[in-house]
Amino acid sequence: MQNLLYLLPALVCPLGMVMMGVVMWVMMRGKPHNNTGVLAADQPSVPVPEADRLATLHAEQDALYAQIQDLAAREPHLDTGQILHPSR
Repeated sequence: MQNLLYLLPALVCPLGMVMMGVVMWVMMRGKPHNNTGVLAADQPSVPVPEADRLATLHAEQDALYAQIQDLAAREPHLDTGQILHPSR
């Protein structure tokens, strides 16, 4: 019985490593990658025209600018730096 207690950690450690490897393999298997290394879910299924994408980015930029200005007005002690609205 005493020998079994000494042998137990030696048997459990490799078994735990194998189980960890299986878990990592299963997790990586669920992420489909294309040949560019970018997740397939990040790319739209239909191409988006550049003008539409640019308009979306400008809208996000305007929303972020508005949030920064609101925060600067509510919390004057915070340093928001020289954040200027971009001219297009």
